[in-house]
Amino acid sequence: MANTRKYANKEEYEKAMQEKRNAWNKKHYKRLVVLIPPDFAEWFAEEAERIKIPKRQIVMDALKEYFESR
Repeated sequence: MANTRKYANKEEYEKAMQEKRNAWNKKHYKRLVVLIPPDFAEWFAEEAERIKIPKRQIVMDALKEYFESR
């Protein structure tokens, strides 16, 4: 963990760590936003919770399967 003594307070430390995480994510990931209708979103969230797989993983698997089948 980072050295917390170099920050004036906990809020400053947490802000610095959030910026660090954001920079890491920006470097290692590309963002894809998926918009879905509200009625489908409710069903999708329930099914993801039921099968204990994150919605993000379901979308990634579906995209991978779609492009591999082409």
